[in-house]
Amino acid sequence: MRSGLVPRFVGRERELAALADAVNWPPGVVLVEGAAGVGKSRLVAETVSALRGVHVATRRCLPPRDPFPLGVFIELLADCRRLGSVRSAAGALRSRLPELAHLLPPDSRPAALFDAVRDLVAAIGRAVLVIEDVQWADADTLRLLPVIAADPPPGLTLVVVYRPDDLTGDAVSAVRELGAHAAATVSVGPLDVAGVWAMAGPVSEAAAEVLWERTGGFPFLVEQALGVLPPLDRADRRTAAALLDDAPVPGLVRDAVADAVRALSPAARALVEAAAVLGEPASADLLRAAADRPTARPEDTRGLLVEVEPGRYDHRTWFARRAVYEALSGPDRAHLHGAPCGCWPTARPPCGWPPTPGVRATSRRGCGTASAPPDWPWRPDSRTWRSTSSARSWPRRACPPPNCPG
Repeated sequence: MRSGLVPRFVGRERELAALADAVNWPPGVVLVEGAAGVGKSRLVAETVSALRGVHVATRRCLPPRDPFPLGVFIELLADCRRLGSVRSAAGALRSRLPELAHLLPPDSRPAALFDAVRDLVAAIGRAVLVIEDVQWADADTLRLLPVIAADPPPGLTLVVVYRPDDLTGDAVSAVRELGAHAAATVSVGPLDVAGVWAMAGPVSEAAAEVLWERTGGFPFLVEQALGVLPPLDRADRRTAAALLDDAPVPGLVRDAVADAVRALSPAARALVEAAAVLGEPASADLLRAAADRPTARPEDTRGLLVEVEPGRYDHRTWFARRAVYEALSGPDRAHLHGAPCGCWPTARPPCGWPPTPGVRATSRRGCGTASAPPDWPWRPDSRTWRSTSSARSWPRRACPPPNCPG
């Protein structure tokens, strides 16, 4: 196992240049968008670390539990220890900001809370305020952000970071309004093979290609995968794939996927679980049939399922699919493997495809002719399986019963 792994910041030259250019010309608002784990926070941190003589504060919105109105702005302002001229309206924040009470004027008149926050932000002077995970911001913050964006204080750069797939309700409208005033919108996508190879450090080119395929180029997944693997500097493609198959799902990946699945509606969750068992891109109709959720939509899975080719959906990455599959209980897994035969595609019988990592069929003669590993629901006798490594719980395609019309 590798320990103390600190991946380098690579493959983001274009995004870094765009973000740095926007941040260095206040006032303005900059939007940074991208999926979870793609490296948005690292990109922003790299950019603001190069700033000198600028007050920089970063805060993250948290999934709503006990709403704290304007909580992220209150926390951002609490970091500030130097203020310029403060207008009297800011006195309305004395009770919320005891750390700054000695710098604020008395609360001598009723004032709108939004005015008080804006005046205090203006008093900071040259500042970069970074608000991450805006998709989870409270309602008051979502209303205040467009107000500031429409007329930002002279020295302010507001950097708003969010996941497009997770935007719902008021957050969609707020980001749309912010976009109308934004100086720049920086979209952060996955790394290419070269970026993964550079980030992974001393690994072979073949191993880098396998890492890219399995992680989808998401830096977070690359980092976590390398943390549970032995050195790959001499690994060929087959060896690298086998090592990944045998490695456990990293704990942080497992927890992040579990949190994302729990946040879904029951119908969307059922589609995600069915896709994990199917193990290949599938149409929405096939997923609905396998999950027994006739009204569910892949679009409601908040990016856990993506359209990998026209009309066909799959998990965004191999790691995500594996984490979902391994989180299924035994009965749920058996139920999905035992989905009615009519749920399975007829053009490509699922028997033995794709092979379980470490488990493969010795022959392939079509539907209903395979003998399956012990945890499969059907066990016809006319085909044998042999294991090239230890048995695993990672997806094994359900093999239809002998009377399957394939």
